[in-house]
Amino acid sequence: MSDDPFAFVLLTHENAAELSEFLNNHFLFEEPMNRACGMTAQNFQPFVDKLFERTLNIPFSYALVDKESNKIVACAMSSLWKNESKSEAENHGDEFEFDNGERKEIGVLGKILTELHAKFFELKPDIAQVLHL
Repeated sequence: MSDDPFAFVLLTHENAAELSEFLNNHFLFEEPMNRACGMTAQNFQPFVDKLFERTLNIPFSYALVDKESNKIVACAMSSLWKNESKSEAENHGDEFEFDNGERKEIGVLGKILTELHAKFFELKPDIAQVLHL
């Protein structure tokens, strides 16, 4: 029997409520870009919704759960980027549009992330898909 107080759990839509709570309590406030642009819970939620759309439908996102409390203490969420020029398949929503007009910095952050994702396949056009953490 393991003395490890934590367990790895595959994340699915069944974990969405608990995962959303974890992200809103930690990632929202601890992630440097969120802090720099003044992200609030209200304008963070569209990002969470898009993140779940891109990550919880594929089996590559995990949480570390405290066995005693059964609470998420860490997570790693992965999405599958597909080169649209190589495939007609949907790219799982690589557009980051979470600007609600409240703060222009948030819209700029979304545009930067979208641009970075789009540039990847320009740099590596021979790659059909990438697992992104």
